[in-house]
Amino acid sequence: MRKSLILVGGVALFAPALAAQQVGWNDRPTTTWSEEAPRVRVTIDGNRAVYSGTPMRVRFEVSDNAFVTVVSVDDDGRMQILFPHSRTQRASVRGGQIYYARNPRLGGEYSFVANGRMGGYVFALASY
Repeated sequence: MRKSLILVGGVALFAPALAAQQVGWNDRPTTTWSEEAPRVRVTIDGNRAVYSGTPMRVRFEVSDNAFVTVVSVDDDGRMQILFPHSRTQRASVRGGQIYYARNPRLGGEYSFVANGRMGGYVFALASY
C-alpha cells in the first residue's frame, strides 16, 4: 500500500512540468460549428393547442446526408427517443427528404402521445 501511494505522489509532482500535446483532427481551416453542422427542421403536425392524450406526429428534414436522433422531453423531464425508434433502425437520413418519426406502438402513424400540463418539447441532433 505504501509503495503505490508514493508512486502516485511522484507522478503528481512531475505532471505540471509536462508539456501539453496538441492534436489536430484534420487539415481543414478552422470554421465555426454552425457552418459545419447539418441543418435540421423539425415540425410537429397539428394544432398549436395540445391537450393531454393527443397523438402527435413529428416530421423532420436535414440539409445534407446526416445521422439524426429526434427526442421528445415531457414536462417531468423524461426523454423518449422518437427516431430511430429501435436499435435496428438506421439513424442515417438523406438530405432534402422529409422523414416522419413513427412509433410502431402507436400503429406507425404517430410519434408520441402528449401528456402532462406543460407539454414538454421536441428536438433533433444531427451530425455528419
